[in-house]
Amino acid sequence: QGYTVKKMFETSDNFFTGLGLESLNTAAIDFYGDSMLEKPADREVVCHASAWDFMKTNENPGDFRIKMCTSVDMDDLITIHHEMGHIQYYMQYVEQNPLFREG
Repeated sequence: QGYTVKKMFETSDNFFTGLGLESLNTAAIDFYGDSMLEKPADREVVCHASAWDFMKTNENPGDFRIKMCTSVDMDDLITIHHEMGHIQYYMQYVEQNPLFREG
């Protein structure tokens, strides 16, 4: 079906916006440019998938990112949806005090 790593993440973002939630394109500064979505060829990295909240608030232009060595397969598409769920959680709590943002 011609899927790429980026298309897999866009598919997940479309799933969440279809539920009425905010798109990453409006919430993150440069999600696709700043996240590590594929394993870099120039260095060793820990490939365990994780989502990161860089403490965006209404006053602070923080960010949201994912670190993942993505393969184009069904297992990673499921993992992407899981990690994007964490990002959605972070996005919904941007107005909360940082003490209340950990879940």
